[in-house]
Amino acid sequence: MSNKKDEILKSARELFTNYGYKKVSMDEIAKNANVTKKTVYSYFNDKESLLKSLIEEELVQMKSIITKHSNETDFFEGVNKVLYELLKYKKEAKLFITLSKEADELNTISSKNSIKMFDDGILDFIKMRLLWAINKGYIKDCDVDLCAFIIYKVYVSVIFEWDKELDEKKVTENITKILKEGLFN
Repeated sequence: MSNKKDEILKSARELFTNYGYKKVSMDEIAKNANVTKKTVYSYFNDKESLLKSLIEEELVQMKSIITKHSNETDFFEGVNKVLYELLKYKKEAKLFITLSKEADELNTISSKNSIKMFDDGILDFIKMRLLWAINKGYIKDCDVDLCAFIIYKVYVSVIFEWDKELDEKKVTENITKILKEGLFN
């Protein structure tokens, strides 16, 4: 990657994080990166493709978290560790936080699409692990899409809506217990 392209991405990340996607122009990105607007357009077709590149960088970081735990032999522990770390990462990613607020407040399509890219990446991982566990006989056959959605939403609620101090070990143990044994046995 060229230094100019890196500077443009760095500039866009900084501006989008500080001011939101909608409020930042390509002129401002070029000025902040110390390049011409023509140079920005030589690397990116439009502001949305620039945002997409930044989201793809974030997804690479998320994939590295997934890869770190991909060899877990215990299905539940592996999924729990990955989900917890991904959601913690998502909660601390400044660009994602700004885009989330913008999506909620301004209802912009670009912000919503970027958040959907994050969510889809996590859901795809859960689905993949569910299919793997079903094939290995570790869990019962189930509607993989529905189960992935339920597991993801449980974690989202705990990470973003739980108003008490989070203890990773306690969260992991409790969710694993609920998934393995259910609540009503």
